[in-house]
Amino acid sequence: METMPQPQKRSTRATVGAFAATIAFVALATLAGCSSGASTPKVTVTITPTAPTPSASMPGPSTPGPEADPEPEPEPDPPEPEPPVNPGGVTLTASKGGVSPGCSGSTCWYPYLEWTGLEVGSHQVECVSSAIGAWSDHSYHFDTEDGERELLCFVGYPGSTVWIVIDGIYESNHADW
Repeated sequence: METMPQPQKRSTRATVGAFAATIAFVALATLAGCSSGASTPKVTVTITPTAPTPSASMPGPSTPGPEADPEPEPEPDPPEPEPPVNPGGVTLTASKGGVSPGCSGSTCWYPYLEWTGLEVGSHQVECVSSAIGAWSDHSYHFDTEDGERELLCFVGYPGSTVWIVIDGIYESNHADW
C-alpha cells in the first residue's frame, strides 16, 4: 500500500490595488504512477482591505516589494528673525502703515514706526527695502523717548521686506511687505 505524502503548506502575502491578499497554497503531491484518487490542489485566499499605498494608486499590475517610506513631514516655517540689538536699549519696530496715494492701486504703504529709548531731538531717518535698497533719507524731530508715527517714505514691492535705520546706528525689524 502506497502512502500519500503530507501536504506542503506555503503562504504568500501580496498587495494588489487597495487590498492585501494572503494566499495559502496547500498542495498534495501525488506520486508518479499512483492510481488511487488523486487530489486537486486546494487554494485558500483571504483578502483584507488595507489603506492605499502609493503603489496601489498607480495603474497596472502591482508587484510585491518593500513597504514605501511614509511622506516626510513638511518642514516648519523658520522662526521670525530677532530684531537687531541697538546700543543704549533703543528699540525700533516697523510695520505697514496707511496706503499711499503715490502708487496706483493699493500696493504702496507708508512705514509705521514705534520706538522706545530714543533720545528726544532731530534724527536722520532712512527707509530701506530688500527690493530697492535705501530710497528715502529725511530728518525727523522726535518729541518723546517712546512713541509711534507714520513716516513719509512710501514703498510698494509686495513680498519684499522694509526696515528703518535712524542716524545710521539704530535699525528696526525687517517687516514683511
